[in-house]
Amino acid sequence: MSQYGCTIPRRGRELIAKILAAKMPLKISRIMMGQGVCPDEVFPGDLEDLVEPVAAGTSNEPTYDGDTVHMTVEYRSDLNGGLDHGFWIREFGVFAQDEDGSEVMLYYGTKEKLGRLKKELIYKDWFQTLPDFNAYVVRKNQALADYAGNPLDWAKRTLLNISKAGFFSSDRTIAEYNSDIWHLG
Repeated sequence: MSQYGCTIPRRGRELIAKILAAKMPLKISRIMMGQGVCPDEVFPGDLEDLVEPVAAGTSNEPTYDGDTVHMTVEYRSDLNGGLDHGFWIREFGVFAQDEDGSEVMLYYGTKEKLGRLKKELIYKDWFQTLPDFNAYVVRKNQALADYAGNPLDWAKRTLLNISKAGFFSSDRTIAEYNSDIWHLG
């Protein structure tokens, strides 16, 4: 798998934007655990179900802290008393109900790659991804909601933002750092 950790599939992004724009509650419909691995030629964001679903999982009721959703997802073997074989959990999905009653995969995670992501974020976070992540998610979801709510207004604001961007030059930036901060002469 070329990508690791987790992803929000395309249809999941659309549903999240709709939920944020309409301020609707998030309705988790099911949690699934599987033993599949996303093939290299398939982008995880295009998935609509697990590669090889095996058993149901569970979660607590999502709680909200501003624009952040908290929930715990777990696999409990007592929920799947009818399994006739064991399996390694290699993937999991969180599904939600859309207002039309259809089910959408909101989140696709792969267990074996999450350890690598955690180690990189905790021990090698050169770009300070972790400290800014919550703010990034809030702004990204707001942009998706703004676009879903009024694409024409969103396009106008995007164009205005681009037109107000300043000229960037690494030579100019270094010269300004030198004169304003470093004072190297």
